[in-house]
Amino acid sequence: MKNKALLFLFPSILFSCTIYITWTYGFHFPFWDQWNFVTHLDMFLDGKMTLQTLFSQHNEHRLFFPRIIMLTMAYFTNWNISYEIGLNLILGFLIFYFVVEQLHITFDLKKNPYRFFIAFAMSFVYLSMSHFENWTWGWQIQIFLNVLMVFLGLFWLNKSEGKLKYFVLAILAGMVATFSFANGMAFWVIGFLFILSFQEISFKQKIQYLGIWVVIFLGIFGLYIWGYYTPAGLNNRSFTLGFLIKYISFVFGYFGMMMHSPNEKWFVGLTIIIIYVIATIYLFIKEILFTKKFRIYWFLSMYSIMSALITGLNRADFGNGSVGVYNVASRYMLIVSFLWVFIFVFLFYILQKHTFKKHYIIYSFIVILLTLFSFFLFEAHKYGIRETKGRYMATEKASKEILKSAPDTTIIKAIYGHNPTLIDGIKTLKKRKFSIYEKK
Repeated sequence: MKNKALLFLFPSILFSCTIYITWTYGFHFPFWDQWNFVTHLDMFLDGKMTLQTLFSQHNEHRLFFPRIIMLTMAYFTNWNISYEIGLNLILGFLIFYFVVEQLHITFDLKKNPYRFFIAFAMSFVYLSMSHFENWTWGWQIQIFLNVLMVFLGLFWLNKSEGKLKYFVLAILAGMVATFSFANGMAFWVIGFLFILSFQEISFKQKIQYLGIWVVIFLGIFGLYIWGYYTPAGLNNRSFTLGFLIKYISFVFGYFGMMMHSPNEKWFVGLTIIIIYVIATIYLFIKEILFTKKFRIYWFLSMYSIMSALITGLNRADFGNGSVGVYNVASRYMLIVSFLWVFIFVFLFYILQKHTFKKHYIIYSFIVILLTLFSFFLFEAHKYGIRETKGRYMATEKASKEILKSAPDTTIIKAIYGHNPTLIDGIKTLKKRKFSIYEKK
């Protein structure tokens, strides 16, 4: 018990810092896409909300479950957005906690000599300000919910061989993940491959599992594409050489987004993929890649990779058509975290298998890599703090301007670029006396 308390000492200190920065500089006022949510909130309060509206698209996403959560919270809190930020902090900690619990199964953290370094690394992956956009923006419930459900879904799938209840839980988690964020669709492909790796059930049982999985997926997919349209503004161009270059730049930048310089993102992302390939081959040759202790990390990393490949198709050429890596956003860091966890698991495994006295070159190389990645994540944390403060200062004037009876439209653009939606939203919130207009 004492060892476990010590294990969470540093994560607690780091997370306390994240909570303080988030609470002080988070968007406690409607920001960007949240102004589109005002229409749904108004419909909900008028009793006009329909199932079709809850399932409706937001860009390429169908935010069914996040909308239900946000509408419920808005009803009981007068849409006090601080509660959304608080929920994000809870969901973020739960992701960290469950990942560490899985690492405990793999490495026995009570006795592992590297347990504090493992906790240190995972803290900077999940509890730091590296993905500051998710912490500070209540709207990002969608990503927290998606990542948590993907992890739990694969965690339960890992335990489901011959245990139907875990299989059902995995399916339910996949449904929540899919209808929280579009990347959740990749969960079903990964789950299919996961079932193929099962070794403790008969061939007949495996076929039954696969059959159920495919039927459920087809139903989910059909529901998702029903009435689907290509969102305005997203890339819909042919695969020209120019786009391909931007796409590759985006994908590698996605993997290395812990760095804040575009060139550093690309280089670190490329390095991570090289290590990933080596790790996959090594663990496969050692016949442990698809064991219960290790396969979950590999399949989770596949979620990060598939997300990068899918997101790049829509975002690599997004906006002004700049180099793809420039379109990588910190909010994706939570999704790519699974790839980093797999890399850390591999490095810690190698470290345990070698001693400095007998294999000092390999041992030293692994220690250097772990130290570098931890340093990169620490730098991402510091960068996230600076960016959070900077963005808050940039929007603070606009957040005060919207409280005026006749706000200056050139100023309020800082919190949403589409003025008609913003002006209509302000009128609705004033009428309802919701959010920051509650006491006005």
